[in-house]
Amino acid sequence: MGDAGLVNGPGALEAFLRTVDHIGLAALTYPYAAGRSLDLAADTLGLAFVMDDQLSGPGERAPGLVARIIEDVTAVTTPVQGTTSAPAAPVRSRLLRRPTPFVRVWLRLWRELCEGMSPDWQARSARNWTDFFATFPVEDHNHRNGIYLDIDRYRALRRISVGVEPLIDVAERVGGFEVPARVQDSAWMRRLRSTASDVIAVVNDVHGVEREESHRDAHNLVLLLEHHGRLRRDEAIDEAVRMFDRQLAEFISLYEQVPRLCAPLDLTGRERDAVERFTEALCLWISGSYTWSVGTNRYALPTAQSA
Repeated sequence: MGDAGLVNGPGALEAFLRTVDHIGLAALTYPYAAGRSLDLAADTLGLAFVMDDQLSGPGERAPGLVARIIEDVTAVTTPVQGTTSAPAAPVRSRLLRRPTPFVRVWLRLWRELCEGMSPDWQARSARNWTDFFATFPVEDHNHRNGIYLDIDRYRALRRISVGVEPLIDVAERVGGFEVPARVQDSAWMRRLRSTASDVIAVVNDVHGVEREESHRDAHNLVLLLEHHGRLRRDEAIDEAVRMFDRQLAEFISLYEQVPRLCAPLDLTGRERDAVERFTEALCLWISGSYTWSVGTNRYALPTAQSA
């Protein structure tokens, strides 16, 4: 990230690596990946963290800057084995000739992520990354205008902004398998994925509440429960934990039904194995992100000495 111009300043890269530990998160959430595959997973997580810090973290930004950066990144997020839509083509051509730092890093990662993957996977992953990127301008707008979303609207946004959907696609790439499109497109698989996102989002919000409060960022479940329910901090956390318990129970129930839900799909042995590996990857993301959240320095508030 440092040599790409995304993390600048004396000691900035070292501080980023120390506080984020995206390499450790990759090892926890993709433990089956090795070599360059694990590096690719870590690099992808690293870019997601840099975007979170620079596009939604503290600090003043010119109006429209976040939207312009996201427009550029989205314009080049197209299937490698597909065609570019007409509206994005001129923008994409310009960016390929003169890429911005974000585009340069993302293009390299995106092309490598697509290597060896089917057009169906590339199209799905492109949609999921595009949806994730689109949450940054929304959150920037809300932050600038002091908007406190209601709980339902926030949870719908957070389900996407937590980034699990595109990052779980990465599991197939770095794990060397691919789930058939008819399984990924099924209602129960979409629900399993979204429920995993909900579970992970609550964990992140509970552990990150003080950090986001210090940034005056209202995109946090605990802060919104306090605001709308007029709850004390401990009461809001208790309610968030109850929501976590319900969502985790729903995930486990769906996970246990996967063999039955797959039965009508007439899957081959290899396809059944891919589904099993993918659902296990979801479990690993839940457990790995929890372990990382408990131990990371990312949510620690700066001390007077380190500020």
